[in-house]
Amino acid sequence: MRFDRAGTFTRWIIAPACGFDEILGTWEWRQGVIYISEAQGERELVVDALTDQRLCLQAAPGLLYR
Repeated sequence: MRFDRAGTFTRWIIAPACGFDEILGTWEWRQGVIYISEAQGERELVVDALTDQRLCLQAAPGLLYR
């Protein structure tokens, strides 16, 4: 994933015929949680660690059981 300052992001997935497909969406940061919205729905990602060089995310607990 790539998060842009303007509040948009790009996520790459493996395409059915090899290569990659891009999924575009928007994101918002609120108190250690990144809320993303894309054509496939909305998700919450909890910030596990953040440095100048690395952003580590994990699925929000409720997301695992939806």
